[in-house]
Amino acid sequence: MSEYGEHSLWRDTATASRERARDLAARLERRAKAVDEVAARDAYLGLLAITAGDHVLEVGCGSGAVTRDIARRIGSRGRAVGLDPSSELLA
Repeated sequence: MSEYGEHSLWRDTATASRERARDLAARLERRAKAVDEVAARDAYLGLLAITAGDHVLEVGCGSGAVTRDIARRIGSRGRAVGLDPSSELLA
């Protein structure tokens, strides 16, 4: 299966059924825990220079793995908001 175009698992997630969205969210969460993904995310967020108290919007947040990391970086004085067209992925 191609990861691009009409055969991508990630295409049209906004209309995904609850079952499909839960499967996709589980995949995102498993990937988010992988050592190489944690390191890449840490490096990426480091480049953004997010600091305590910042307000950050993540568009297309999927299951929210990156948004949660952002929230930890900004602390209780900041605000992290994740948006995704799939209400089922957000659930």
